[in-house]
Amino acid sequence: MGEPVIEALDLSRYGTVLVDLDGTAYIDGEALPGVSAFMKRVRQGGHSVGFLTNMSFRSREWCLDVLRRADVDAKPDELVTAVDVMVELLVSQGVRSVAVIGSDEFRSELCAAGFRVGNLAAGPMQNPDALAVGMWPGVSEASIEAASRLARDSVPVFATSGVGSLPTAAGLVSGAAETVRRLRSVSGRPVTITGKPGQPFTDVVRRELDLVDPVLMIGDTMEVDIVMADANGWDSLLVLTGASDDPRDGESQSLGGPTYVVRTLEDVDR
Repeated sequence: MGEPVIEALDLSRYGTVLVDLDGTAYIDGEALPGVSAFMKRVRQGGHSVGFLTNMSFRSREWCLDVLRRADVDAKPDELVTAVDVMVELLVSQGVRSVAVIGSDEFRSELCAAGFRVGNLAAGPMQNPDALAVGMWPGVSEASIEAASRLARDSVPVFATSGVGSLPTAAGLVSGAAETVRRLRSVSGRPVTITGKPGQPFTDVVRRELDLVDPVLMIGDTMEVDIVMADANGWDSLLVLTGASDDPRDGESQSLGGPTYVVRTLEDVDR
């Protein structure tokens, strides 16, 4: 695709650097090239920092541990996850019981937040207050069918993500987009997305993180990270290590464009 850098990045221009995790900082728990050196440069520059993820099949502790093993300084209060936002929304709406599509870690985090949790992979749940959908490559058709019955019965649906693909070491795998589409279709009602690039996630980022303008958003997904940056008037850096390829293809052009593009964070200083 030729030289990927659209414009030279002057990091000193920014007060805050927000970094997506999966596909940007690491994949399947393995650090991606340049992330440690780049984040050390960010810290040395005195920038405010935030780490953002829609990942729901790993815990907060897992995310922080991967960053630390990658020699990235990451504090718990600098991390915002789609599960954090979902918990906040469920509590605000008086939800006490949730039927869940998702991983053991996702269910554990909801249990730890005080909800009564039903695992749809193990069977139906009677009269839950809400349906919680986590991004989960291992979701079964039986779980989706059980969730569809609840959605059809007007149980409100919350999902951590609506993206179409998820980067893994083996390549892109199906994300949550099709599940969300099916649940929206059978219910005839919106699905509340608690992850990027939605407004609930942005609201929590603005409230919980020490944002200093101007803000630079770094991520690997046009339809999530770059769209979120555009919606908030932030500059963005697209890394080509995850879900998105050439930002000049037709789909990417329709979504707007990043301020900068690099193959990996290792290329930022080149």
